[in-house]
Amino acid sequence: MVPRQGARPPLGVQRLAAKIAERLPWLRGSHVWALCRTLMAVGVDEAGWTAQDVIELLDRRNVALGLYSLPSSSQRSPLRLFAHQLRAALADVAEPPRLVRERDRAAAAAERASDHAARAALAAQLDAERRDPATQARIAAAKARIREELARSRAEARWRH
Repeated sequence: MVPRQGARPPLGVQRLAAKIAERLPWLRGSHVWALCRTLMAVGVDEAGWTAQDVIELLDRRNVALGLYSLPSSSQRSPLRLFAHQLRAALADVAEPPRLVRERDRAAAAAERASDHAARAALAAQLDAERRDPATQARIAAAKARIREELARSRAEARWRH
């Protein structure tokens, strides 16, 4: 959704554009709203992207293609170069990185909750078994056998010395 000429871009897109311009010095000469319109035209917004995500995406693409940073004076339109590189890099992106991270965090949280529930169920089962009268009787019988065995061993040890 590209805003009509003169309309303000959303605040989140403005923040994203400002952070990108801050991190990419060759874009500092461009007007932030022009960068906002460029971001909106290619479908990059603050809901799915951070400035770091955009820069890493461009870096991965440029390194893979063997492209290196050019001096800003060699570009007639750094913003157009940015838009071109971003469009080309976005062709390989299926889902915005922020959404992927949020989905991964949600899956990890669900897994932790599942593990916690399983541990709680096991603890409850063990507690119920400990409180069972038959289990208590088996434990008491085992303790009595152990005490008898220890007493017999001690008595035999006294007679050996």
